[in-house]
Formats: sequence, C-alpha cells, structure tokens
Amino acid sequence: MRDPGAMLATVVKAMRLRYALLFLVLLVALYWTGIRPWMANWGSTAAERGMVLPGDGANTDRGGQPTLAITIDAPPEVVWQWLVQVGQDRAGFYSYTWLENLIGCDIHNTDEIRPEWQHLAVGESWRLAPRDYLWGMGEGAATPVLLVEPSRALVLEMWGAFVIEPIDAQTSRLLVRGHTEPSGPVASLASKLVMDPMVFTMERRMLLGIKARAEGRPESPAALAAIAQLGWVAAGVAVAWRFASQRRRRYWLALPVAAALPALLLAGDAQA
Repeated sequence: MRDPGAMLATVVKAMRLRYALLFLVLLVALYWTGIRPWMANWGSTAAERGMVLPGDGANTDRGGQPTLAITIDAPPEVVWQWLVQVGQDRAGFYSYTWLENLIGCDIHNTDEIRPEWQHLAVGESWRLAPRDYLWGMGEGAATPVLLVEPSRALVLEMWGAFVIEPIDAQTSRLLVRGHTEPSGPVASLASKLVMDPMVFTMERRMLLGIKARAEGRPESPAALAAIAQLGWVAAGVAVAWRFASQRRRRYWLALPVAAALPALLLAGDAQA
C-alpha cells in the first residue's frame, strides 16, 4: 500500500507544475498580444506605420515592420546633426552606456556636435562594437550604410531606416523603421521573444537621447545622477544585509549584488 503522504506530495508537485505552465502561457500571451505590439509601434501613429519610407524598397508588408517615432522640438537639420554622428567609434548611441559597456562595447556618449562626425557616405560602416571586441569578433560588428539624405534619412543594412519628417520650422518627427526579419520560424520566434525587447529598450533610449540633445537640454542632471548612483549603492547594501541576516542563506540573493557592482563601477552615465 502506497504512503498517503507520498501520494499527496506527488499530486501537489503535479499541480505546481500545471500552474507554472499556465502562468508561463499567460505570460507569453500577454507579451505577444499586448507588450510586443506596444514595443513595435512605440510613439508612432497608424498613418506613420503605413507610410512608405526611404529604404522600404519593394517591401510592401509594412504592417509587420516595427515603426518607432518621437516628436522633437528642433528643426530637421539640428536633429540630423545628432543622428549622423551615431556609432560605436563616433558619438555613441545616446543609450545606456553602462549596459553596453558591461559587455565590452567601449561606447561613450557625446553631448556635443563634432564636425569630424558630420559626414557619412553610402558604403561606409556604421559600427556597433570595436574591431577587437571578443578576440576579433567585432570586426564584423558593423553594418553598411545604404542611403544618406542629409536632414532627411539614414538607411542601414540589417538595421533599418532613420527618417526625419518636418512638422513645422521648429519641430520634427524622428521615425525608426526596422527591416530585419530572421529567416525560419525558430529564429523568428527566438528574435521576437528575446531580441526584440533588448533592441526596443536600447532603441527607445536612443530616440530619447537624440531628442534631449537636439532640444538642448541635459539628459541626466547632476542631482538625478547622484540619486541614481546612491540608489545602486542602497540596493546593493540592502540585498547584502538581507543575504547576511538569513539563517538559511539563499545564495541566489548574491546575484543582484554581483550584477550591480560592475554596472556601478563601469557606468558611463546614470540613466535608468
């Protein structure tokens, strides 16, 4: 005769597994039907998502392409000055440098317009990582420039198009339309679940960074930067104290500390 306690434990484990699977399904459904469409359409209108933009070429299926947009209180020529100098070996990406540098990309955001970075020609490379990145793997971490229309459009292979639309003499819309779509259902699913959130996070921050610089206002005031740094330290101390005060130490609590310390030490800015 089987032990009733063992049978109950088996049933409980089975129920936990079912609930875990149900939670995972609901989470994926929420992401697929709510979060992912929001990321793909961030800031853009239905009319902008249906527009034919430079770089679209013969592709008429614009419904499946992400189109992000932001309004900038600056004329197109000013927005262009900040956009054209983007790149790892140029002005950075105006994004989360502490996160980019955690994986060794050696990126430094610039808060000034540099004349030597104002020229970009078709066929040149738009670099994402240094050439010596990961023992030479960065040699291919560059995408060719396909189209340059000053104060209007920058199109990059395997990335997409940056398009500036004037609203009036002092206001512009900056649109980003992605063109990359991995081949094969497995690669496509992996990209949508894993890569899309990461690309959106950095791309959205870049748009906000261009907006702040073109409008002539600082992104991270000194007081805000100090508060952010103190927040990192306070979080690390709190987690460390929680870890040390437990009789039954749960070693996974050390992981946030391990993640926070290099981010704090290597931060080039205090964004997010």
